Amino acid sequence: MTDTKPEYNAGNWRKFTDFASYAINLMPFIIYLSLIIQQQDLASGILPFALYYAFRRSGLLLLRDFQKNYSLLGWIGLVSALIGYGLGLLGYFGSWYYDLAAVGIGLGSALFPVAVNQNKRLAENKSSIVGQVISLLILLALAAGIYWLKRAWLGYAVMFVIVIVAILGYSPVQTASSKINWHWYNYVLGILLFCSMGLVRWGRSNSLNQPIEWGMLFLGSFFVIMLILLFLDRQRPKTPGLRLAAMVAGAGGQYWTLYSTIYVGANYGLKKYYLVLVAYLLAMLFGGAVLSWLEKVSGFTTVTICMLSMILGLAATFWFPIYVLGIFLLRAGAAKLRQQAVMVYEAGGGDKAISYLVNYNYAAASSLFTQFVFWLSLLVLAKPAGLNLILKSFATNTFYPDMAEFINASHLVLGGYLFVVFLVCWIKLAKENEKNI
Repeated sequence: MTDTKPEYNAGNWRKFTDFASYAINLMPFIIYLSLIIQQQDLASGILPFALYYAFRRSGLLLLRDFQKNYSLLGWIGLVSALIGYGLGLLGYFGSWYYDLAAVGIGLGSALFPVAVNQNKRLAENKSSIVGQVISLLILLALAAGIYWLKRAWLGYAVMFVIVIVAILGYSPVQTASSKINWHWYNYVLGILLFCSMGLVRWGRSNSLNQPIEWGMLFLGSFFVIMLILLFLDRQRPKTPGLRLAAMVAGAGGQYWTLYSTIYVGANYGLKKYYLVLVAYLLAMLFGGAVLSWLEKVSGFTTVTICMLSMILGLAATFWFPIYVLGIFLLRAGAAKLRQQAVMVYEAGGGDKAISYLVNYNYAAASSLFTQFVFWLSLLVLAKPAGLNLILKSFATNTFYPDMAEFINASHLVLGGYLFVVFLVCWIKLAKENEKNI
């Protein structure tokens, strides 16, 4: 690769790119819920979703070597997604295809949407609200159809076509702004992650405890090593506000995706979970505008509005009738705070070519740790047998009253952890002025 600065041209991007980005980011949740309903089996349903989610949250960290060439990251994401959805179509011939597919789909979700956002940032090209609404309405219609038919293969097929069209309309590979420095340990970590989830799946499929224990040990090692490497990164931004805002968003991200999936799906059924998805989409569309209006009429700073939104949203999730409102406030506050941090980081001389990518790195690290807190609390409270029953209730859409106590207790643990994280970050950010967030 030569040291030529890339030309950022919004005209290189086709209108379909935004829609494909939304689809690659959100549709896997619908597909895996359909797969779980269709399979009604932990090994064939839950574990592919877990494998997908692991690579979704760690993919950008594993491929940090390419972070200065966002266009190449986008291509890696598209090709990975294409392979993943293609393998998913072969799931009829063996459930292992679903596991292999989850790796590619997870990497696609991690890389392509971030590349799209980074390009928009550099080109200063904002999507129209009308276009976003139309895209998300189409996605909701597709999601409803896939759920109603309860055929996971249909979701894989639809996404396979969407990815092909996205490849045809994606910008050509641009020249990297600097040479790629290869770090072999990133890829060793990726292999470790896949092996850990593979061992868990093998153990579950064959009712063997030893592989599951080894898999969980490898997974714990992955979390620890990944966090250590990230925080030892010499290229991390000097602006503490960017790190704090990104980590707050990452921590909240586990709450409105993974935890909501288990909490709502196991306690109230998968149909109610779709309300969470709708709240998430509405926050994507209108959350920023709502908080900007509140900031204007209240006179509060951006940081104050965002943190109040997230804390109130967290509190709202403890009463189910307004749970979706809590998800809306959490997602809206985290997104606006992170956007503000990126703006200030760039204004302070930060590298605009990687601002969103660095942002997502810290969000991913925080989300991994929050995920660890959630699963550990659920395992300690419910014990292995109880955790197995909770996952079974989710997979078979069957409510077990005895398990609600453990799920609600983990809700308290995770909510308390997030409240402390939000409060500490608010105090730290409040000590800096708006220009040095």
